Amino acid sequence: MKFKKLFASALITAIVCATLALGFQQDPLRLPNPFSGSRQVQEKKDQTIEAKELQSRIIRLESKVAQLEKRIEDMQRPRVIPANQK
Repeated sequence: MKFKKLFASALITAIVCATLALGFQQDPLRLPNPFSGSRQVQEKKDQTIEAKELQSRIIRLESKVAQLEKRIEDMQRPRVIPANQK
């Protein structure tokens, strides 16, 4: 009886370990070719495009901030209401 429980536990442990080990293996087809620089060039292009998009977003946000600052300044100025308008 003890032997069956021990064997079942060992078998379950082996199955779990094998399953986890398969998940950590890398697919050799997905590995980049070390003799090809195309992946590095593509990564640089992607980074350049991403940097340009971020720069564009920053410029638009700076413009919006400037507009909001101007509106705040305009709102803080005292308004003069003519006496004949009540």
